[in-house]
Formats: sequence, C-alpha cells, structure tokens
Amino acid sequence: MPATQLNDFPSLSHCKKIEKSLAIGLWSYDLNSEELEWSDVTREIHEVDEHYQATLNDAIEFYSDIEPGKLAISEVLKRGISSGESWDLECRLTTAKGRAIWVRTIGHSVTNDAGEVIRFEGAIQDITNPREVNEDANRARKELEYQTYALNNHAIVSIGDLEGKILYANENFCRISGYTSDELQQHNHSIVNSRTHTKDFWLDFWNTISSGQVYRGEMCNRAKNGALYWVNSTVVPHINSEGEIDRYVAIRTDVTEKKAVEEKRQELEKSLYMMQKMETIGQFVGGIAHDFNNILAVTIGYSQLLSMDLEDSDDDDMKFNIYQIESSGHRAKDLVKKLLAFARGSTEDSQKFSASEHVSQFLDTIRPIIPTSVGISIQTSEDPLPIQFNKTGLDQILMNLCINARDALPNGGHICIAANRTRIHQQRCASCFSEFSGEYVNIQVRDTGTGLEAASIAKLFEPFFSTKEVGKGSGMGLSVVHGLTHGVGGHITLESDNQGTNFSILLPIVGQPESRQQLDIPHIKSDFGELSFIVVDDEVAIANMIKSMLKRSGASVLQYTDSKTLLEDLYTSKVSADILITDLTMPRVTGIELCHAAKKYNPQIKVIAMSGYSDRVSETNFHRYGFDSFIAKPVEISKLEDRITQVTSNKIVTRDTQVNRLTGTTSRP
Repeated sequence: MPATQLNDFPSLSHCKKIEKSLAIGLWSYDLNSEELEWSDVTREIHEVDEHYQATLNDAIEFYSDIEPGKLAISEVLKRGISSGESWDLECRLTTAKGRAIWVRTIGHSVTNDAGEVIRFEGAIQDITNPREVNEDANRARKELEYQTYALNNHAIVSIGDLEGKILYANENFCRISGYTSDELQQHNHSIVNSRTHTKDFWLDFWNTISSGQVYRGEMCNRAKNGALYWVNSTVVPHINSEGEIDRYVAIRTDVTEKKAVEEKRQELEKSLYMMQKMETIGQFVGGIAHDFNNILAVTIGYSQLLSMDLEDSDDDDMKFNIYQIESSGHRAKDLVKKLLAFARGSTEDSQKFSASEHVSQFLDTIRPIIPTSVGISIQTSEDPLPIQFNKTGLDQILMNLCINARDALPNGGHICIAANRTRIHQQRCASCFSEFSGEYVNIQVRDTGTGLEAASIAKLFEPFFSTKEVGKGSGMGLSVVHGLTHGVGGHITLESDNQGTNFSILLPIVGQPESRQQLDIPHIKSDFGELSFIVVDDEVAIANMIKSMLKRSGASVLQYTDSKTLLEDLYTSKVSADILITDLTMPRVTGIELCHAAKKYNPQIKVIAMSGYSDRVSETNFHRYGFDSFIAKPVEISKLEDRITQVTSNKIVTRDTQVNRLTGTTSRP
C-alpha cells in the first residue's frame, strides 16, 4: 500500500464522531518530535485516564508478552519506519487495569512532498468479544468433530426416518452387520432383524420412540452372514423446528462378547449353586444314612442271630420269615448306598461283575423318571459280559444317557438299552477322538428322537456344553460319562441322524465274573475263643448284637455304650483286649480318639472301625487314621469274621493272657 500524503489523512479531531460510533480509537506518531497522540477511545481501550500521555515505548509495553504481542508490534513498527510499510495486525494487549484483550491495530505512514516518512497514523479496535465468539465457535466445531470421531470409532450409529428406513449408517454399522452403506440405505432396519424378539417387544419399542421418549435396551441383530450379535441400543427421537419428530438417531454398542461372558458367568453361578446344593443334600443324606444304617444293623444282625439259633430247627416257615426280614434289610442297605452315591458321588471300589445282569435290572431304576409316552426296552445277551467297573458309576452313565434320550422325545417315542459283546476295528472315539480297536462290552442307549446337529456333536462332551435351553441342563452329564468310561480304558461312539441317536459305551472285557451267591444261613465258622474283644457303640442294640455274635465263637467280650467311660478305663488300665471294635460317630469321644488312646496304652491292640456313614474314614483310607480295618454298617456276621481274621492273621494269643487282661473288669451297660 502506498504511503499516505500529509494532506490525505484527516486529523484526529475530524474523526471523533466516527471514532465514537464505531468504537475505534485513533492514534498518530510524529517521527521528528517522537510525540504519540491518542484519541479518547484509544485511551478507553487501554483503560487509562483522559489526561494520560504515552510514549512509543509505553504503547509497546501495553502489548502482551504472549505472542502475537510485543514482538509482533515491534517488528511492524521497525519495517514501517525503515520502509514506510503499512500494517493491519491482531495482537494481544494488556490494559492498564491488567485486563487481557485482543486488539486490531492498523498503521499507515505519512510522507511530505519530498516523499519522506514523517509520521504514522492509524487506528486500534477492541476485538475481544467477536474473537471470543469466533474462538468459541471454532472450539465447538472442533469439539463436535472430535466427539463425532470418537463416537464413530466406538459406537454403531444410524439415522432412520419415521418408517425405520436407514438414512445414514456409519462405518461401524457396516463392519458389524457385513452390509455396505449403500445396501443399508436401500432398506429399513429390519434388514438386521434376528427374529429373536417378540411382537410385544417391538410394539413397546415403537410406542416409546414415537411418543418422543428415548428408548434404551438390548437387542439381538443378525449380520449378513447369519451370525447373531447383541447391541446395547439408545434411540433418540429428533425434534424439528416445528416441534415434530422427523427422524430417529440410534446409537448402539456391541455387547456380544460381554453378553457371552455374562451368560457364562450365570452358568457357572448355577453350576456352583448346584454343587453347593448337592453338598448340602449329601450332608443331609449322610446324617440320615448313619442313623438308618444303625437301624439296619440291628435288623440284619439280629436276623442272622435268629438264623443261627434256628439252624438245627425243622421250622421252615420260621426260617423263611427270617430270611425275608434279612433279605429286605439287604435291599434297604443297597438303597442307602445308592442314595449316598447319587448325592455325593460314588466311593465304591470297582469290582468284577456281569454287565448283562446289571443292565437287565436297570429298568426299575429308570422307569419312574421316564414319562409313559416314552417306551423303554432292555436287550441283553446271554453272555454275562464281565467287566471291571464301578456299579454305581455304570448306573450314573445309564441314568445320564437315558435322561438325555428322554429330553429328546418331548412328544413320545422309544428308548432301548442294550448290552452285548462287540469287536471294534480302528474306530474313532467320539469324546477323546483317538482311534481304538479290540473286543469290548458294548452298552448302548438308543432313542427315536430327531437327532443331534453336527456342530453340537464336536462339543458334546465338553464341560458345561449343553444342547438344551438355558436353565434346563448343567452341561455336565456327558462329561461325567466321558470321565467314568475313560477311567477304565473305555471309549464312546455316537451315531445320530433324523431317526434318532445311539450312544455306545465300550468297556474292556475281563475274566468271568464271580457267580452271585444266595443268602445262606450265617454262622461264625472261626473259633475266636483265644481272643478278647472290647465293643463300643452308643447304640445299645448294636453293641449287644455284636457282643452276641462274638460270644457264639467262644470269645471274651466287654461291651461299652459310653465312649468316654471306655477312654477313662483305658487311661487307668482297667481294661485291655486283643481287638477293639468301635463305632466312629459317638457323643463325647469319637472312634478316632478311642483308636489313638487304645494304641497309646497298648501298642499291640488291633482296632476295627465301623460306621453307618462317615465323610472321613472309609474302606480305602482307614489306615490313615490308625485303624487296622474297617467294616460298614449294617454289620454282617461273615464280614465281621473276615475283618477279625484279617487283623489277627499274624497274631497268636494264649487263653491265659486273655484271662489276665479281663481280670477285674466289668461289662458296661
């Protein structure tokens, strides 16, 4: 811009009216006199009084140390003085009252007739408010851009019209749905409808947003490839300037993984709850079993004693009646064992038995839990099919498979349980996936249901996997079948189609099983006349019964029903014996405590534990607690004889020793 001639620029006095109306301050600076002249508005902008006279350096000092400020105004002044260059600059300025503002400063050089710069004149304007408004607008725009960027990177965003037609879909919507933006905008939101939700669900959804309310909730959608995904949706009605809804803005978050984790957590919580429930049931059943076995001990024991008394009698009717009582007692005993096994898991050792015979008797067990609309048949071979297995474990396998077959027949059908011998040549196991060959006992459970999906079969034996609806299966049944079967070196095969499903449990064949013995009239075959016994049980009838059993063999027996009294007598050496037979669960002093005390005062004594139920001591771990043997109630004469023979096999006791040990003792009530 050319320099202004001296006569071209109006004086300050001529511009006061314009200055006031536009809030623009004027100034001039004479290079020769170095005088700086400010108008009233200029003084007002700098917040100085009306008499204030500033020098050029004073004026520069008003500008901020934060650029554009002092440095910027100094640079344009230098260029103006040296070359007459004009400027139009926005700078930071600090008023005399310390207020930070933005100003627009304009400067023009004035020359004389010789073309020399003799003065600078210009204007200054406070532009703080317009600039702040502009900065706020820029900040808001940038913030909106950032929020939109963040939202698009996190959420699934779409805009739909009043009919649900998609007007806009962001990249996340395209990515998760598998559709392009063009494909989505050619349809309404029903393109991703999974048909999971009911009509009532969608009616509530549309009633909510069409009434102007915000909808919040979870939805299940279907992607282009058929995969389901869950979203947490917020749908906001957009209100136009006329106060009417003209479109809907939907913001969704993918919660598929979170929902899967939550469902898994709920399944685990249910599983834990069932484990705790079964533990509680087990404790409850254990208490009942202990008391019930005490009752059965009396029933079976005294039946056996009566049988021994009638051994030489010709009264066959009486013998038959006693046999029926004892037989019923044994059936009750087996029932208690099954109850404990199903409540807490079997602790029964594996044994050799006939799979054919065992399977043929399973109908009475399974029939009560299968509806009458489902028929059941059992087919077994004349071959005894000997296996080394756990009887209760085999019942668990059959029970799990039959329950699954039942659930596959909601409208009725048929279940067939079969047992036969088979030879396998290079077949793959359905649960461990390894190849196997050989001769096996094949225990099958077949149903006439609709079959299993191929995708389910691969995961069928995994823990917690279930083909049933949520809440209708723990997913542990077939895992148990897998564990029990492979625990003895067995395998599983599976065939399934739209005609039904066939599970084959293949167990290794062993030697011929022992023949099943009939109930004989019991009697103690051994002579225990050289042995002394102490029998302690808080159940008087049981203590009396065992005492009677032992006395029939000629043994000397002391009987206690108070374990603490026996402990005191052991401590004072009032009593001693070759063998102590003690109940485990008694008030005041337990059988374990008596065992330790007896061995402390007589290291040679043998201790036999007996119990109707114990969650600590069993037939497999009694040595851990110091016992020499263990017998489960109800106590049978033959088993008691076996235990005594076992613990005395290396022990020789004279009659004199036995008499001396019992001298001075009395029988306890």
